[in-house]
Amino acid sequence: ADFFFVPAYAGCAFHQEGMYLGDFDHFFAELVHGNLTRFWNRQGQDHIFLWSSEMYTFPSWAEHISNAVFLGVEAAPVTCRAFGFTEADNQSQEFCQHCSSCFSPWKDIVIPYFVSQWSTQLLMDSDRDFDQRTGLACFYGQDSTRFQIYEEGNATGRAELQKLAGIAGLG
Repeated sequence: ADFFFVPAYAGCAFHQEGMYLGDFDHFFAELVHGNLTRFWNRQGQDHIFLWSSEMYTFPSWAEHISNAVFLGVEAAPVTCRAFGFTEADNQSQEFCQHCSSCFSPWKDIVIPYFVSQWSTQLLMDSDRDFDQRTGLACFYGQDSTRFQIYEEGNATGRAELQKLAGIAGLG
């Protein structure tokens, strides 16, 4: 094979298995060093890891898979150093940050996040012709005040976009 795909659906494991970052970190380290038998042939350069949420759920990834290809929904993913961190833990910014150096445009690929049919329909229902607009902005995501992680991860762009909601002529 030219490439080996390593899917990681952390949201499913978190909700169905009750796994946290420490669990994921241990799982991935064990996977890389024990089960991915071809990983070390090319130092992981032919392995594609899927990060299906805004967070890399392998906190010590740089120690184990830094040469691997990342397929993710964020070019500046949230990384946390506190292994027990959940959105409800209310930790400070020293634990979770957007990481601008985690993504390498030379090997990594950003893909669109999942958008459900009902969300797509909501966007289409509010569509207007360009001549009926004075500006255009589109935001799809969680309210930055709803989850503590957005404040701790310094998601200022998200908050700034939300301030535009309700401005006349913008939509």
